[in-house]
Amino acid sequence: MCTIYDAVFQPIEVNKTSIRDSTPAIRENGEPLIKIGEEHSKIFIKPIYYHQKIPNSLQAIYLRQSVYERLTQALLLLSKNYSLILYDGYRPFQVQQFLFTSFSKQIAQRFPHFTEQEIIKETLKYVAFPSIDHAHFAPH
Repeated sequence: MCTIYDAVFQPIEVNKTSIRDSTPAIRENGEPLIKIGEEHSKIFIKPIYYHQKIPNSLQAIYLRQSVYERLTQALLLLSKNYSLILYDGYRPFQVQQFLFTSFSKQIAQRFPHFTEQEIIKETLKYVAFPSIDHAHFAPH
């Protein structure tokens, strides 16, 4: 039986189509980030990177208003027994950079024969490349 821990740490499946064809354009839409609290009885928060003491991680979880609205709508479609736990939302660049570097180091240790390019390629299966370039934001 697969646990949630096992499922979270599986590689992201690579889409067979071109990245340009499958990746939506990422652009600032001006929608504000909202702090998610305990206003909904079936949405729980656990800022996982803050609990892991990752530098620059946030103690709160922030989402776009429309994302929060979609989550509350999804809860209406689920059985009353279900709820949601949010582990992450908006992620500062420094946290994304930490995650990418951390995964890269783990992969380099696990596969010492990999070249730098192979390490990056393998890392990208698990975590998006950190970027502050508006044309190449991390797609999460």
